[in-house]
Amino acid sequence: AYAIAASRTRDAAIQSRALTLLQQAEHNSPDDVEVLLYLAELYRNSNQEDQAIPLYQRAIRLDPTQVTASVGLGGIMMQRGQDTDAIHLWQDALSKNGGLELVRINMAMAQWRSGDLRSAESSLVKAIELNPGFATPVELLQQLRQQLQQAR
Repeated sequence: AYAIAASRTRDAAIQSRALTLLQQAEHNSPDDVEVLLYLAELYRNSNQEDQAIPLYQRAIRLDPTQVTASVGLGGIMMQRGQDTDAIHLWQDALSKNGGLELVRINMAMAQWRSGDLRSAESSLVKAIELNPGFATPVELLQQLRQQLQQAR
C-alpha cells in the first residue's frame, strides 16, 4: 500500500516509508517483479536513476512479458542521451502494448535525435493513426516533414 501511495504523492514521510518497506521486500524476495518495479519507479521518481537501472534490468530478465520496466528504463536511457538503447526498449514495450501513445512519441523523438528521420516519421504516423485527436504527434510530424523537405 505504501508503494502505491508513494507513487501518487511527494510526501517525504510516505516516500521514505515506502522505500524502506520496498527495500526489505526486495531483500526478502529478490525475484518479485512487482516489488522490483515499484522500487525502481520510486528510485527513478526521486532522481536516483543509478539505483533504478539494475532493478528494471532484473525485472526484464525475470518477466520478459511485462512492459513497465522497458518503458521506465527507456526513459532513463533517453534522458542520458542513449537514444539507441531507449528505442530498443520502447520497441519491446510497443510490441507488447501498441497503444502506449507517449512511449511511441518518445520513441519518435529518440529516432529523430539519433538521425533516423524516416523511422521517426513512421512512428509519428502510427501515433496519429491510433489517436487522430492527439495534437502532439500531429505537430511533431509537421515539424519533421518540414525538416525532411529542407534536407532535400
